[in-house]
Amino acid sequence: MEQPDKFSNDEILKRVVIGFLFFTYLFIFIKIMYL
Repeated sequence: MEQPDKFSNDEILKRVVIGFLFFTYLFIFIKIMYL
């Protein structure tokens, strides 16, 4: 039971990291467009 929970938690963490990187990339792209 502990293993599946850890896998799910790791998947959520991975999605959060990907989302954060995507948001940062989008913010930089908008900043470059404005400049």
